Amino acid sequence: YRVLGNPDFDHSIGGNTLRSQGSLTGNRFALTQEVVSRQWELPAAELPQVKRDTIRLRRSLPRIVAPRDIRRSWEYTGQESALLDPIANAYAKLIAKAEDDDPSPYLNRLAFRVGTGNFQGALADVDEAIKREASADLFWERATIRYELGDVDGALRDLQEAEDLEPNGASYRLQVNLLGEIGRGEDALAAAHEFSAFADDPDDADLLLANAHGWAGDRDAGARILDTLVEASPNNGAILNSACWYAGIWDHGVADAMAHCNRAVEVGANAAAALDSRALAHFRLGRMDDALADLDTALASTPALHEARYLRGLVRLRNGDAEGRRDIEQALVAQPSLSAIYKVWGLQPEA
Repeated sequence: YRVLGNPDFDHSIGGNTLRSQGSLTGNRFALTQEVVSRQWELPAAELPQVKRDTIRLRRSLPRIVAPRDIRRSWEYTGQESALLDPIANAYAKLIAKAEDDDPSPYLNRLAFRVGTGNFQGALADVDEAIKREASADLFWERATIRYELGDVDGALRDLQEAEDLEPNGASYRLQVNLLGEIGRGEDALAAAHEFSAFADDPDDADLLLANAHGWAGDRDAGARILDTLVEASPNNGAILNSACWYAGIWDHGVADAMAHCNRAVEVGANAAAALDSRALAHFRLGRMDDALADLDTALASTPALHEARYLRGLVRLRNGDAEGRRDIEQALVAQPSLSAIYKVWGLQPEA
């Protein structure tokens, strides 16, 4: 392990004194921080300097860099899951000491359980947190957990609850995918049309509408929308990647869309996602070596891109590499929902 940034400092910013001391000994990093507020109001003239000082401090905060061969959170399976017991016990002690109406210790353990693939335990924690302090964010969180557990109807109910509490349209993208996955394509299309009332950017509304047309079975309509968007914004990485991904998941016009895939990799800010999309296009075209190269590159930079790991498993199996099973198993520990949705797209391991 290595520490980047500065763990030791004593600064005064905006009427607050911030002190920090940190040290790395072997594989243990200890950090103690303190914040003391000494001034409740600031003159307006001082705010620009406070913002500059805050940005400078954030850039220098310590970060821990792990070795490349470190075990990832989704790799603690089987007997190795017992290695997590000391952490689980520490969370249990914090919950036992917390105030009855405090949701924070449950939320802390929730993050740990989600990160290690314990979605059943995470569901119990988010239920407890909602009892103490219901919010749109928590209903959203529970929706994603229920989805990973295969409870699509429950996830949709929670997404609607979140939308009722904060009607900002944030849940519509996931709603469209869930509705489509369970065969309610027309409802997915209706939800996409509803989203247009919330979208600040018309392109976002059109992207979701194209996606919904795919779920509703009108692949040509979705492709036409995406082609129009690409023509209007030929250097927009997000739009190019969406066009590539759409072609790949529906196996629709993949050869023609490969130009969009290549351009998305060249100009997109999210290179790993673009590589994953292009890999799927290569897979559809039978170019297994090209697909594997893209997936290896994507996972080297973004190991938590579980969609890419799942697809790499399929590619490896297609190439006769039994290690593909391990890729699929690890991806499903972290994101069990991949199995169902990739099956809808006709992408599943051969028996």
